[in-house]
Amino acid sequence: MPVSPERRDPAQSPPGIRAVLFDVDYTLIRPGPVFDVEGYVRNGLRFGLTLDPECWPLAQRAAWEAVERRRAANGHEHDMSLIPAVTRAVVSALAGEEACRLTPEACEACARYQADEWWDLDNFTVYEDVQPCLERLRSASMKMGLVSNTNRDLRAVTTHFGLGPYVDVAVASVDVGVMKPEPEIFLACLERLDRGPEEAAMVGDNEYDDMRGALAAGFSLAVLLDRRGRQRKLAERGEPVHAPAIESLSELPALLGL
Repeated sequence: MPVSPERRDPAQSPPGIRAVLFDVDYTLIRPGPVFDVEGYVRNGLRFGLTLDPECWPLAQRAAWEAVERRRAANGHEHDMSLIPAVTRAVVSALAGEEACRLTPEACEACARYQADEWWDLDNFTVYEDVQPCLERLRSASMKMGLVSNTNRDLRAVTTHFGLGPYVDVAVASVDVGVMKPEPEIFLACLERLDRGPEEAAMVGDNEYDDMRGALAAGFSLAVLLDRRGRQRKLAERGEPVHAPAIESLSELPALLGL
């Protein structure tokens, strides 16, 4: 994807940032092994399914396509039917066409089981770089908020993971009726923080939802958290990347000039 005119060099972080918004899943909290291929294979056995781990790349592609189909059908309206749609696509890819034809009830039950696991916070852990980063931002009197495409009560999330002392406002898509990348959800969080988009930075792992949405809302800065270093590898091959991108939240305070 080409670098858009709105994207900035990481060395040119704008001054005057007074609020930082964070995505939640894959940014602050890490999904556990139940959502990896081993977890799917193990849970498949509960329903008499032998899921093929060799098909995991195909399953990941199927999950992405399920998301794209939902966007094409429903736009950005809040719709958590996305979660079972993704798990259904993954189970179908791992089970194979014949298994889905012969045991459709088992495949559907497994997919629903996996989807239900997504809402159990005990299946997640907080990344190790989160608390030190939030402490540094708080020490600089930075306002902080969460913006997430979810049905979850985000207050329960902050309590469960000990993030309450750092998070001033949390806005879920269920609260406003639209999902990222719609600017409305970002602006709703900023309004509650009493900050303008020109004073704000967004940090998230999804270029489409987080970066596109924040820039459309007028944010001064949209920081891609690329924990797997994909942007760096693209840059090394001379391919276009999002800027700025960081691989750990430990890099964020310096990017913000703190």
